[in-house]
Amino acid sequence: MVDRKNMRTFIDTNMLIFAGDYQRDNVFDWIDTLYSDIWIHIDVLNELLLGKKRVEEEIQSRNWHIFDPSSLSDVEQELYDMHFDGIQKAFQAMRVSQGPNAKHTPDMGEKATLAVCILQDAQMICSNDADIAKVILRENYCYVDESGNSELILQDTASDFCYHCVLDMGIAKSKVRRFYKSIFENKIDRDAKLAIFDQRFNNLE
Repeated sequence: MVDRKNMRTFIDTNMLIFAGDYQRDNVFDWIDTLYSDIWIHIDVLNELLLGKKRVEEEIQSRNWHIFDPSSLSDVEQELYDMHFDGIQKAFQAMRVSQGPNAKHTPDMGEKATLAVCILQDAQMICSNDADIAKVILRENYCYVDESGNSELILQDTASDFCYHCVLDMGIAKSKVRRFYKSIFENKIDRDAKLAIFDQRFNNLE
């Protein structure tokens, strides 16, 4: 069982945007409740166009951490750059394998976050970008745990985040589902994702 309270967790741009856009509940409270060692890469923060001030206020009030590679030593910076370059190439290779339907976004925040996770053995990324899990599995990106074992870096998607808000933290499913529903603009996609989300709970019965 994954203990999210004892994992260093990086929050990605899309989850911060979803939380900031949603007005009916403070989703930042949920993030703060589900995870305890919360980090945001400076590149992720800089990707925020609208709502950046709100996110910065939440980070400060909750004592979340910002990772800035400028704080690294020369040796650490060299390793970080090496990881980042390798991740860039891995994303490019994955895009080629995905063919004409591949995304054409720079994904700088995701790549930078993966680089620091590898460098500093952070265990979890909370992001709704499915390509993160794909590249982690494809390239075997790992952290080293306290026992010296290599484990794949974990990802919580928006669905995973909402599921564990209900299952682990006891937040009402109806409240969490309403938030999850709000992140989809396309009705067909929204209905399909909600059906899968509901089925996860039906499987518990």
